[in-house]
Parts: sequence; C-alpha cells; structure tokens
Amino acid sequence: MEEMRSFTKAKAQVATALSQLADFFTQRGQAALLWRACALADKLATEQFNLVVLGQFKRGKSTLINALLGADLLPTAVVPLTSIVTIIQHGPQPYAVVRFLDGRTLEVDIADLALYSTERDNPGNVKGVAQVEVAYPSAFLRAGVRLVDTPGVGSVYASNTGTTYDYLPQADAAIVVLAADQPISQAEIEFVHAAGQYAAKFFFVLNKIDMLSAPELKESSSSAPGWWRRVSGLRSYCTPYRPAPRFRHGCGATTPSSRRVGCQRSSRP
Repeated sequence: MEEMRSFTKAKAQVATALSQLADFFTQRGQAALLWRACALADKLATEQFNLVVLGQFKRGKSTLINALLGADLLPTAVVPLTSIVTIIQHGPQPYAVVRFLDGRTLEVDIADLALYSTERDNPGNVKGVAQVEVAYPSAFLRAGVRLVDTPGVGSVYASNTGTTYDYLPQADAAIVVLAADQPISQAEIEFVHAAGQYAAKFFFVLNKIDMLSAPELKESSSSAPGWWRRVSGLRSYCTPYRPAPRFRHGCGATTPSSRRVGCQRSSRP
C-alpha cells in the first residue's frame, strides 16, 4: 500500500511538471517541444508501455511489426521508406490519425499512411508531421502495449536518424532488428548503447534468415549471444520465433519454413 501511495505521488508530481513545461513551451511558441510534453503527459495518464522497434535502415522493422500484428498495416519497400514515428496501439476498430507539429490532427485511411510517414511521399517531412497513430484490434497490443515503428538509422536521410534518436527517451523497451546475413556494425552497437540509456529491456531479432543456408543459420543463431555479450557486457539468450506464414513479402520476408531468432538482453551480471 505504501508503494502504491509513493507511485501515485510521484506520478502526480511528474504530471504537474509536464503541465508546467507545456505552459512554458506555449508561451515561447515552441510547438515541437509543446507537442512532446503533451505526448508524455498523455502516456503517463493512460499508463501506456512503448515497445519501440529500432535498427538500421532496411532491416525489416515495418515488416516485422506487420507480422507481429498479423496484418498489413505499415508500408514496406526495398528502399529506405519510414521517415516518421508511427505508433500502433489497441483499438476496437482499425483507424489512423496523423498529428502535425502545429497541433492539427487528421484522420486518414490506413491505406494512405505512406502519404505522411514515408520519405517517398513526405520527403524531409515537408508536411510537418509529428507522428502517426494507428489503432488495431490485436491481442498483442492489449494492456496498454504500444508498438512504435521508427525510421531506420544510418541511411543517406540524416533527418530520419535524428527523428529516431529524438524518440529514444520515450522507449520503455526495445526490439532491435538486425540482419542475419550481415555482421553487426559499429554504428549499430553505438546506437544500441544510446538507446540503453532509456529502454529497460531489449529484444534482438535476427531478420532475413531465409537468405541463409541451414549451416549458416545455425552458426548465426548460436553465435549471436556471444557477440552481443562481447560488445555490451550483458547476458543474452536466443529464442526461435515463427511469424505468421501469410507474410511472404517485403524486406525480411518470411516463408512457412523460415523463422526469426530473437535475442533478449537480460540484466548485467
């Protein structure tokens, strides 16, 4: 009971601080910072849990989210595509809302998400989109879990990398998507270290395993915990995960006989 009272008190204090920040940013006309303060206040009030999907460009993050949800919600392509943070949360009916930096909102058809969330249709974020929010009746999203799709880092679109780094403070846990057919890069290591300042738990997914032969897959999945421990000093283990067989397209496509291997980060030894 005492812990609950302490939590309630701390929650109220943070809510008050966020309200004061919102007033401050309003007075200064700082729309982007005002939007962030309001977003954090809403997250606190509704007790939402942000499971953020991270990784370098073209690792298959959007395709993985579609597979987890069992639906073709997010646009995918063979070139770096996602440029805006997209939040998917539970809802009784599918719908999508675009939130703009100037405070405007626009309800759109899910089929039109690419018009606002991709580098192809919204280059350099010329439309001033703050984020896109999607609701979908998936069991994966119950109990306040929100899947967050982020732009890939390390592409020629520097603004996309900045967008993802800016969102890291809102991550409660992270799924980091890696490519099974490529060794982890120094840039990916540095990015995960940066994310580790905020996310309490990490899950590492080796994507594109259908590009490997059986011996290569065995070597890749068995060595993953070792190399992650060497670069991070953290214990980890691998668990096979088989996505829905209907997803057979896009970057990191899967077939009924393929699987992804997830490496979960645990606490420091």
